[in-house]
Amino acid sequence: MKIQRLQPCIQEYAWGDSSWLQAFTGHEESIGKDPWAELWLGTHPKGMSEVLIEEGPQVPLAAYIANDPAGVLGCGRSLPLLFKILAVSKPLSIQCHPTKEQAEEGFARESAQHIPLTADERNYKDDNHKPEILCAVTPFTAMCGFRSPQEIRELFVEHLPRFYDRFLRGILEGQEIAESAVYAALLKLVIQSERGNRQEMLVLLEQELSGIQGDSLELKLVRRFFSQYPGDLSVLAPLYLNVLTLQPGEALYQPAGELHAYVEGIGVELMASSDNVLRGGLTPKHIDAQELQRIIRFEHSDKQKTLAVRDDLGRWVYPSPSREFQLSRIDSGRYEVHDRTRIELMIQLEGASVITCDDEDHDQPIEFFAAQGVTFMIPASVEGYTIVCDGTIYAASIPEDSAGC
Repeated sequence: MKIQRLQPCIQEYAWGDSSWLQAFTGHEESIGKDPWAELWLGTHPKGMSEVLIEEGPQVPLAAYIANDPAGVLGCGRSLPLLFKILAVSKPLSIQCHPTKEQAEEGFARESAQHIPLTADERNYKDDNHKPEILCAVTPFTAMCGFRSPQEIRELFVEHLPRFYDRFLRGILEGQEIAESAVYAALLKLVIQSERGNRQEMLVLLEQELSGIQGDSLELKLVRRFFSQYPGDLSVLAPLYLNVLTLQPGEALYQPAGELHAYVEGIGVELMASSDNVLRGGLTPKHIDAQELQRIIRFEHSDKQKTLAVRDDLGRWVYPSPSREFQLSRIDSGRYEVHDRTRIELMIQLEGASVITCDDEDHDQPIEFFAAQGVTFMIPASVEGYTIVCDGTIYAASIPEDSAGC
């Protein structure tokens, strides 16, 4: 078994970019046309990658793995991760993801109700959880986790004082109530208000936005979102969710139950193999408010960036609690990797690399060349390799202590 080039799956969503992924993958003829939002590497049924066999037809990655699970994966019988590039030009929906137990229960429940997997009202597309980590390729703006009630109060008083007095003072001030109840009441106001009350809030919000000056990032985002989703009170999210701007190489980890949204930028994303999303605003898609509130963690999040640390070989590794995946970055240099036991999926983000490894079918080592935009797989059966990188590679692998190994 040897290194194999992969054909990724491209997902077209309205929030995607019309040029970045097209140029990255060498499809200049598609620049300026439909927005390409995500590049997928994995075996999820919604976007299966294919193995580009040198002599013969392309083979779905799941079928390639099934032919020799131990040789390809090194553990288990299916790929537990999904590797992506995101090209975000408009905000993704505000969303959160279920725990493993919630996903299994929700998937079984909706399947028993005979809700088609492709139905708009289907919340659970599979029975897996979806912890994820995103690493910025360009400056990347994200919203994630609830601010403290005090900070929420201060931001509304500063930017939208009339709105605060009319609709939020009773939630954020007065009687002592649990922090979780504050967040639940705030979110219920935003996504479940009756039509008449909602219209009253939107009118006042528009009046304040047109009359208040300010150039804070939060206020800029509220104005931007209001122009894109004028009938959605979730445009207020920058005032109740943490707003972070990642610089290239910085990352964010998103656990189950944490409300978040990606706003703008290019990023590499790695997650458990799932497409379970519960939406909470900034989207024309289905919002199941009751199910969303059932899985949200209503707690303050002092959100911190995830910074990479060097391993013994000099690669940059992004720590996370996930047992399904590990994200790492290889910068320019020479690396020797030995005693491998797990699959690696790789993206040559920029520059080019030469990977040399032994081939059990040949006496001489073989070389694999990866130019910018090439995506490839190094099976677990390749015990070692040398990589000479001129540029940047992002790699997804299965941790040594992965569940099921």
